[in-house]
Amino acid sequence: MGASASSAKPGAVTNIVLSDGVVKEVDQQTGMVTLQHGELKDVGMPAMTMAYKAKDAAMVKQAKESEK
Repeated sequence: MGASASSAKPGAVTNIVLSDGVVKEVDQQTGMVTLQHGELKDVGMPAMTMAYKAKDAAMVKQAKESEK
């Protein structure tokens, strides 16, 4: 079990919940990557497909459609 937020060391990662995701589309011109992801229980978000703006162009170039 992870430490609570009040007892965690600065920079420590606790209680991480991951979900599966698949790259559905990569738009190099706009820098957008569309992901289909499973339920994110820790933030109350159901499974869905969403487009995200990448922080940098190198990230968009590395993303490939249909990869997890």
